[in-house]
Amino acid sequence: MPVLNFWSLRAVNIIDIHSAREYSQIIVDHLPFTDKEKIEWWLKNQQEIMKKYNIPHSYKDGSYNITIWNIGDGYLNSDEYYRKDLLCFSDMKDKRNCIEKKLLLTIEKSANNKIYFSIGYSGNIYTFENNKIILYRQLE
Repeated sequence: MPVLNFWSLRAVNIIDIHSAREYSQIIVDHLPFTDKEKIEWWLKNQQEIMKKYNIPHSYKDGSYNITIWNIGDGYLNSDEYYRKDLLCFSDMKDKRNCIEKKLLLTIEKSANNKIYFSIGYSGNIYTFENNKIILYRQLE
């Protein structure tokens, strides 16, 4: 277990932030290992991140979507890496404006103020209620 512990204790570095309308994309070098640690990291750091980067930009109903991506091999040029599944950012002037899609965490706030945490592409979905992380839906 020491390897997992070391990974979880490393400080998360925010590499970049991209926003388009109600969607904010946070690019990091890693997140903690477990689902619970990922969510706890967000809960602990969300106010500082939101204030520093002026995110999220909410819909009129108050809902928003924040996705956290792993930087992987860094920013890539889509002309050179067209065979990879890339996420490209139009707000960047450089030709290296794409990252390989490595989704770590999605935070969605609904119009009824409920917050959902989705882990990766096909991971579990959690909510945060009464100061507890609660499994909302377990995906298989």
